[in-house]
Amino acid sequence: MEKKSFQFVQTSELSGECYQIISDTNRMKVKTDSCKTSEVSYHWLSSSSGWGGKCYEIDANDGPSAFINKAKHEMCRPSKVRYSVRTSEFNQAGDCYEVDSENGRQAYSYKVRRENCFTAKESEKKYAWKQVGPYKGECLESQVSSDNKVTIKKSNYENCVDFKVREKFIKLDPVSGVCVLVDDETSGKLFVHQISMSKCRSQIKEFDYQFITLSDGNVRCYEIDRKTQGESYIKKTLIDECQDLKITPKWFADEDDPWSGKCLGVNEKGEVHSKKSLNPLKCRPEKVKVLWHNYERFNGFCFEVDGEKGPEYYAKKIDISKCKPTFTKFIFYRKKNEKSGNCFDADSKTGGELYHKRVGAKSCKRELPQIKKD
Repeated sequence: MEKKSFQFVQTSELSGECYQIISDTNRMKVKTDSCKTSEVSYHWLSSSSGWGGKCYEIDANDGPSAFINKAKHEMCRPSKVRYSVRTSEFNQAGDCYEVDSENGRQAYSYKVRRENCFTAKESEKKYAWKQVGPYKGECLESQVSSDNKVTIKKSNYENCVDFKVREKFIKLDPVSGVCVLVDDETSGKLFVHQISMSKCRSQIKEFDYQFITLSDGNVRCYEIDRKTQGESYIKKTLIDECQDLKITPKWFADEDDPWSGKCLGVNEKGEVHSKKSLNPLKCRPEKVKVLWHNYERFNGFCFEVDGEKGPEYYAKKIDISKCKPTFTKFIFYRKKNEKSGNCFDADSKTGGELYHKRVGAKSCKRELPQIKKD
């Protein structure tokens, strides 16, 4: 079998590329390990901070020009290590590193599991509560590492509770509040922490469901405690819960244009449930009729309207073909003071008052005697 020949090319101080020599004029790039020499030594390059770094394998005889490549950190790990915590202003919990026992972290330091830096038992951890907001706090766990550094990290709030507590509902405004856990002795002066609303709800025996009109005019369904009518508990809930005040779609015509409007939901009191429009079809009456409406000459639409009460009670634009009569003709129309006009397919009876649709100008060339002008 032909023996393969490889060539290492150093591309920077800490890296290089390996090529397989196929012929005098042909070579192929391969994995760097393919150029690894028979004798290599391992060197640790510390990061600029002095914590952490990378391990490199280098040709033991000719140095990096012959071969250099990254290696697993275990290849640079000394036989004796100690554990040290790295803390900072932004990381008071600290990170744990194994460090060269004899030559220090510049010679070798590698980040490991935080637990390796602590030999203290769980009972030696200390907890302190810190209030960081009106209804929010942090439970801070402090612990001394094996190299005598004090670390602080956030912990579950329950670790700070070694006193009697109870749930309390605090109303923030007419329709909302927060559920908090407070110390029983001072009712929240010593300890207060926001928890799930379900905790306060579980303390309520009877509920009422009411529609409440908000300051923006919208109406929402709320679940409230029956005894105090929302002072001990109130929370927005699903519309279906307020079944005693059924939501009914109702058409509201535009004040300036009776052929335009919105379909909104109202409760039994006639109050608008939400300003958000419903699908217009929810307000569609049983009887409808199709009408054409012109806003101005050759500017109209086909509508579906309330069959008994007219567009003020329901009006929806529909496909223009629904209004097209049996007989139509082509009419060219140009507005006064405008240089150009348009060709329309219009109803033969009124010439566009009951139906019209803009078409290509070629269609009117055959109807030149019918050209109209304001």
